[in-house]
Amino acid sequence: DSHRDVRIAASNALRQVGRGAASVAPALAKLLCDSDVGVRSAALESLASLREHGAPYAQVVAERLQDEDPTVCVGALSCLAALGEAALPFARVMAEVLQREQVLDRAAKIWEKPTMVKF
Repeated sequence: DSHRDVRIAASNALRQVGRGAASVAPALAKLLCDSDVGVRSAALESLASLREHGAPYAQVVAERLQDEDPTVCVGALSCLAALGEAALPFARVMAEVLQREQVLDRAAKIWEKPTMVKF
């Protein structure tokens, strides 16, 4: 849609906030439910960059593991890995997601070394 690029740009701008990271995390979490794959993916990347400030949203991120788009699933895996200990309750689901052929294929294209999961 015509606002897709605006939402992606907003997600990327929120990533640059740095110090105020905790204050932008709720807006990024809301974008995880956007109807556009690109917006969801950008929001996951931005939330991952917040590290511990994104940890309270691990549950919302984990819900993206079931996304219909494998790119978003891979983004959710990477984001959860970046959130550290907050991802531990979702380790089993993360492992199951990595067993799905579509997700594994997409991960191989996105991550430099397909045999090495970045956790």
